Amino acid sequence: MGSPYVEPTLTGYNASPPSDDGSQTEANKVKWATIKEKLDDPIKAYAQAISSAMLAASGDRFGNTKNAQSTNYGIQTTDRGAWIAASNTITVTLPSAVTVGDGWIVGVVNVSATTISIATTSSQTINGSGTTASLTARGDGMMFMSDGANWVAVIGLASNDSLPKGYISGLVISNNSSDAGHDIDISVGECRDSSDAANLAITSVLTKQIDVNWVAGTNAGGFPSSLSLSANTVYHFFMIRNSSTSVVDAGFDTSLTAANLLTASSYDQYRRIGSVITNGSNTIIAFKTIESAGGGLDFLWTDPPLDVDVTNPGTSAVTRTLSVPTGINVVAKMNVICRSAVAANSSVYLSSLDVNDEASSVTAAPLATVTHNASAATDVGAQARVRTNTSAQIRSRQSGSTANTGFKIATLGWEDHRR
Repeated sequence: MGSPYVEPTLTGYNASPPSDDGSQTEANKVKWATIKEKLDDPIKAYAQAISSAMLAASGDRFGNTKNAQSTNYGIQTTDRGAWIAASNTITVTLPSAVTVGDGWIVGVVNVSATTISIATTSSQTINGSGTTASLTARGDGMMFMSDGANWVAVIGLASNDSLPKGYISGLVISNNSSDAGHDIDISVGECRDSSDAANLAITSVLTKQIDVNWVAGTNAGGFPSSLSLSANTVYHFFMIRNSSTSVVDAGFDTSLTAANLLTASSYDQYRRIGSVITNGSNTIIAFKTIESAGGGLDFLWTDPPLDVDVTNPGTSAVTRTLSVPTGINVVAKMNVICRSAVAANSSVYLSSLDVNDEASSVTAAPLATVTHNASAATDVGAQARVRTNTSAQIRSRQSGSTANTGFKIATLGWEDHRR
């Protein structure tokens, strides 16, 4: 490529002045006015030319110029050393690395909230593989250098406002106070979307309605038009984003990938932030939530249901279904009572279906969740936390099962890690 500095030529002076004949004539006298007249303009012009050449060279090499583009743009050879400030969803095309030559550089920076695509010409590669690159967030940028045949991305600048992968804070869902059975409020917060491509954030409370088809905005419908609201059904709740407009909204779906909601809204990015369950009247069952460490949600039923009430269940493993969301793993929170109508030994072990099936015992691991001894006929209670499978199920095993023994489980709520 060579040096970008071009040395100027000094002009405007007499390179072949007349010889001095030694005479003391007026023309041969040394006078400041004469010197100034002959030297001032060419020296000044030469100095200014050097300054201009240096500025041009430094700008070419270090990029002190900006070229703003909001439509598809092919980088020109005159963009050498410049930053292409790209906005909107556009493609910026690099020139031929062969044509511009070894060492030619240019930068591209995303100055909008959309995705900027970068493409090469003639199937030339970037960093040895692939012919495209993307700047997905405001502030993302790359500097490209030609090696004479292909392109090298010599600097990758990641936007400092991109949230970490999997991040979530706030966005706590709750029953709306005016229409608790149909409306869900989402608190202020932010999260990274499921594909780690964008931030989803709201700065004021957003309210969405499960009984109205989806419409953008707060106090508006949040239900996919392709679904019908059903009784005793789990609905997952999502933040969604339109990558073309950067608008963020929310809504309900039975799909864990928000497939129906994205179709109804024409949005394309999502993150599940919680789940709700309807009762037999198609209304959302009341709950209370608080945010836990790491961005999870701790759900409590305001009226906990009795999910298990069995007598003489046998000593083999039995699968129990609880009142928690399906489709995801949660940690169920329960009150458990082991009862005996007579003085008899009995114990109950509750476990996740992800682990081995083992007998309930008061002496051998994994022991028991709650035990009843033989001293008297009585009920013994405890609280338990067990991870469910995606069908809202856990395992139970009772020891000493007879017609006089049994146990109950009331589901208090669940812990949702929102991952």
